Amino acid sequence: MKNKRLIKESGIRDINAIANRYPKAEIYFHQDLDGVVTAIAMKEYLEKYGITVIDSHVIQYGDKEFSVSKPSANGDVMPVLVDFAHGKPIFTIHTDHHDSQTGVEDETSTQFRGARSNVETVSQIVSPQDIFPNEDIMMISTVDSADYASNSLTPDDVMNYLYKFDEDGSLPKNKWVLGLLTNKLLLAYKNKPGFLEYLVMNSTPSLLNIFTNINSFAKKNGFATPEEMKQNQDNYVKKQTQSNNLRLEDNIIVQYGGGALFKPGSYDRYTPFKIYPDADFIVIAWPMGLVQASCNPFKSDRALKGVNLGDISKEVLSQFESELKNYVVPLSVIKRVSETKVNDDSIGFKTSDLYALYGDKLIGMPDESGNYGKIIRSILDTPWPRLSEKQKALLDRIGVTSWDVINSNSGGHKCITNISGLNFYKRGKRNPQKGSYKSKGGGDTPYVDLLKRIQNSFVIKLKEKVNTSQLSECSLLGILTEMVDTPSYYVDNSNIHGKGVFASTDLPLGVNVGKLHDISDSNYTFTELGKSYNHSGKPNCKNELKDNSRFLVTTVPISKGEELTADYRLQPDLEQPGINFVE
Repeated sequence: MKNKRLIKESGIRDINAIANRYPKAEIYFHQDLDGVVTAIAMKEYLEKYGITVIDSHVIQYGDKEFSVSKPSANGDVMPVLVDFAHGKPIFTIHTDHHDSQTGVEDETSTQFRGARSNVETVSQIVSPQDIFPNEDIMMISTVDSADYASNSLTPDDVMNYLYKFDEDGSLPKNKWVLGLLTNKLLLAYKNKPGFLEYLVMNSTPSLLNIFTNINSFAKKNGFATPEEMKQNQDNYVKKQTQSNNLRLEDNIIVQYGGGALFKPGSYDRYTPFKIYPDADFIVIAWPMGLVQASCNPFKSDRALKGVNLGDISKEVLSQFESELKNYVVPLSVIKRVSETKVNDDSIGFKTSDLYALYGDKLIGMPDESGNYGKIIRSILDTPWPRLSEKQKALLDRIGVTSWDVINSNSGGHKCITNISGLNFYKRGKRNPQKGSYKSKGGGDTPYVDLLKRIQNSFVIKLKEKVNTSQLSECSLLGILTEMVDTPSYYVDNSNIHGKGVFASTDLPLGVNVGKLHDISDSNYTFTELGKSYNHSGKPNCKNELKDNSRFLVTTVPISKGEELTADYRLQPDLEQPGINFVE
């Protein structure tokens, strides 16, 4: 415990104290591009201080979360978790960029910072020197935040499997193609045993090097070629176009499951937006127990004013509050479902995980200091397959309401949100449903029925919000029309840098402050506003593309006299903040 406290106090930047305690490390990372590159960045960062990364492990949400391999039993090996929102008591260091984290103990050394990607934080904030090139960070952040509209990217750009060098195109354009293709191939091969771990352990901090390693590993191991995967994807898109589980309702894509996902490279999460490019939102229900809603990342005007998907998810769940609070999920179900895919080498679902996730929400949990409490702890720390019927029966007596389970596993923000943990609702205490989401009578199981009802409620509530938002927009346009003769900003001395732009009146969220510049044949014609506004890592505006022009749009309500800022890094074609910039 002494060493853990030292790490907490010193933080990740006080790496010398950590290096004195741990000469070795194992990195656990999320199963996507940001997870891989963050792990590579963390590896480089640790090794600069003499900490050798000896192994890496993929960790994924859902029933695979607790099946990940245990860290080394040696006391000199430090477990590190990156790009993952669900903490584990076993980890000494945990860094993440999502809006919220769960399951994190106080003694874990954390670096949680809201950002477009986790690699941005590790490479440019945690590390004293940049690890990945800035242009690579921009590409990775664009992919992880799905900020495609700002860069005029289409579903075809993101779903492309084949690299063709454009001799007539600019160098940045060809680099973007390469970066997107790297992500596409990585996702296509991500479930191949040892593939992502190989990339982490053998790649340098460079998208080009990762791309080269992907192709080398794929060829050596006989993976499907990009040409084969393109054909599989084309067939998948065609089938999804004809699927009864994918439809459009009032510009909202409603989807159940992902269809047939077995052929290499067939599935792509953006297929619905290729089929319905004008849609504003998608609400998808996954039969493993997840409802996810997101904006169309390819539409610059997708984020309708007043529509916050994170807030909508809370409103939707509130409709089911009474039902969910009235059903207690037994610990036997939580333990069994969490350990569906565990083996003797897995970390498993332990007492520490239970308390980290649910804490004081436990019902019937005995005091750990008593004999009964010690028995329960011992049972929870034993893999599910090894438990006797008598031990399982003791877990039946303790539980957590479905309401608390779902809220502890869910989260999101304005343009993407997840309602998760639905697969714990009224599940059997013993025998798994071996791949079937149907009841014995052929109908939906209770949790799938709940899943579909929540999805339907989300769609209804989203339609209401969109309609209300459109009415509000009409009203706002009237207000803005009256403001035409009164400029909404002025230029003055800035505490950030030189001159800056300031609000001349109170500005609500979603106001178009004015044009920044026009783009014609890669030439930029800047307005006074475009020349004067400053960069900030915590901006109150965004640079929004419409046709061949960019505009400054408020992202939060702004008070009169407040400086208007945007994040330059979201527009890599413009001048970037200097290396000495401090947020």
